[in-house]
Amino acid sequence: MFGAFVRNASDLPVFDIYPVFQPASDGEPTAGGDWFFENIAVLPPHETKFMPLELAEDEYEEVPHHLRNGMFLIEITFRDAAGVRWIRSADGLLVQTN
Repeated sequence: MFGAFVRNASDLPVFDIYPVFQPASDGEPTAGGDWFFENIAVLPPHETKFMPLELAEDEYEEVPHHLRNGMFLIEITFRDAAGVRWIRSADGLLVQTN
């Protein structure tokens, strides 16, 4: 099962966490489209949650064969306790978006 562990390392909760899974090869994005999934509404301080990349069988069949057992880069957007929106890029860079 593909997925991502999301950890809130801060002392305050974070909100509206949205992951974007992007197929990759050798650490670089590849063609094949991004997949978006349901968000986590709230992640309490110092907690970790697994966000699975769940595809229905018909969706899985649409994934190119060479990507089915590959790696994914994951970008996460979230809102902090002060209401500021952030993006954690696949390479770990944290950028404020508003």
